[in-house]
Amino acid sequence: MRSLSIFIVSITLLLSGTLSYAKSINPMRGLNKHLIELNLVEGINSDNEGLKVSAAYLAGEIKSDMSVIPLLRMFNSGANDKVRIAAALSLVKIGDPRGLKAIKFAFQYDDSKYVRNLCKIFYCCYLNHAVN
Repeated sequence: MRSLSIFIVSITLLLSGTLSYAKSINPMRGLNKHLIELNLVEGINSDNEGLKVSAAYLAGEIKSDMSVIPLLRMFNSGANDKVRIAAALSLVKIGDPRGLKAIKFAFQYDDSKYVRNLCKIFYCCYLNHAVN
């Protein structure tokens, strides 16, 4: 019975230490952010639609300023609405004034109702987040 209690306590301590360490890990630590951004720009400029959408999403997650112009190009000349929406979401996440202006224009004047509606939602969420 005593060995079982010691085993349970040691497993609990091991797991709590592992979980607290996992929370403190910064995925960008030790990596060259510039190199990551260059690779994301390459992905955004790719002809592969899946790679393009994934790279756009990640550029928004890390708030890559270097990706704003390629994302604007992707948003304005996207092959379909899915690609354009991925670019719009990333532009809003980055928060660059050029991207926000394009999103604001799109929710007022874009030809696609789907893109208009989602751009309006993204822009309103950005404004609500900026106020709070």
